[in-house]
Amino acid sequence: MPKGRGSQTNSDPRASVWAALTIAAFPLVALSMSWMGIHPLVSFLLGALASLLVLLVEGMFRRRLWISEPAIAHVLGDPMLGYRMLIVLGIILLVFETFLLAGFLTNPSFDKPIVRFILNRQCVQPENALFARLCATNAVPPEYAGINAAEAAIRDEAVKRYFPDGGLVTCSTIKLGEEIEPLLYTHSAIVRCDRWVVGKIAGHPVSVQTVQATIVARLRIRQDGSYYVQAWNDNPSSAEWSSIGQGIALTSLERQRKLASDGHIADILAMENFRRVMEYLSSK
Repeated sequence: MPKGRGSQTNSDPRASVWAALTIAAFPLVALSMSWMGIHPLVSFLLGALASLLVLLVEGMFRRRLWISEPAIAHVLGDPMLGYRMLIVLGIILLVFETFLLAGFLTNPSFDKPIVRFILNRQCVQPENALFARLCATNAVPPEYAGINAAEAAIRDEAVKRYFPDGGLVTCSTIKLGEEIEPLLYTHSAIVRCDRWVVGKIAGHPVSVQTVQATIVARLRIRQDGSYYVQAWNDNPSSAEWSSIGQGIALTSLERQRKLASDGHIADILAMENFRRVMEYLSSK
């Protein structure tokens, strides 16, 4: 027995510090990375890497690892170790949660990761009109978000042309170009329309048919300020496209090609259509 105490006395007292750092590094780094919006698997790997890094630094400075110390071996063999570890982990989590709660209550910059976490979880398939609106606001750049009477007329015309049989249909547009005259308005846009059915199992609308087209339209202005479509074409290679579009025909196609290259246009329009159908259903 005295021999055992002597072997523990010969242990480096700094070993307990390195042990605490190694154990604490994993949860602190993993939780912090996850809170910052990093993928859970990447957060887990970064936490494990942090613990390994602590061990590497210890090995460089001490030429040995804390787990090989006799005192540590004695502690690991203690039957009460599990209970003590639970207490220590509880204290660490309490301190961490207190820090986060205090930051959330006092520092507005803490709102960003919380909102990002909610949007990442909800925007895959928004559960209601509120989240659909928030997701659309988050996804659609300001230049795509404008709504006016002319665009409303374009959407109404798209519903009539692409879904003449009716049904639950919503359309959205991204403007490519426009030319405004006193009583005439020429507008080019990417248009997407979705026909929806409300899923009995899922409980939310499901798109069963989609039409997306690049269009140019000539609109007339009524005396009440509303618009109606006088001419419409969705074939950019046709002569009618150039005839209707005139000054914006070529520039609209150039912008369409530029937007198509980023690969997000379909997602933006799909999200906007989902928001519109959710708003429609929630108003009923």
